Formats: sequence, structure tokens, C-alpha cells
Amino acid sequence: MMVLKSWSIGHGKWFDRGFCWQINPAINGGYHGIVRYDSAHNCPHKDTLDIHGKVIRKVWFEWLDNRQGLNLAIKDLKDNYQFYADRFKKWLAE
Repeated sequence: MMVLKSWSIGHGKWFDRGFCWQINPAINGGYHGIVRYDSAHNCPHKDTLDIHGKVIRKVWFEWLDNRQGLNLAIKDLKDNYQFYADRFKKWLAE
């Protein structure tokens, strides 16, 4: 796991048939997932989670296999963690 600022990037697992990768902000002594990539439902996709952990948006990547989906997830979460962090902090303030 690689930690950048107070956000963990690389909280993930590779399974025989798929993957799950997400970023987790440290809030009140615990970590909460806010963006998750996984291959459940037999298709790589990205879930955006609200402050309660509920999926509020799902983006499907039907054209990618699981390995490509995992590579996309790692790149997106590394490149955009600050955007996701700032957005989540804004949601908490509302």
C-alpha cells in the first residue's frame, strides 16, 4: 500500500476472477472508501461512494478485461486522488 498525504492509495486485492481497488480517507480515526474500482458483476467498473458508503454513481468499462480495469483503476486513483479527496471533504462540509 502506498500512502499519499492522509489518503491511502492501493487498498486493493486481486482475486482469481477479479479485483477491488479503492481510496480511503482518514476520518475520525477510521478509513472510509470514497471511490472504488472492482470487477463484480463480471465487468470492470468504478463506484463513487457518498459519505455513508452508498454507491451514488457507477461507470461501466465493458470494453476492458479485468487486468486492464485494474491498471485503469491504479492510474486513475494515483492521478486524481487529490480531486477525489477535495470533493469528499466538500461533501462532508455540506
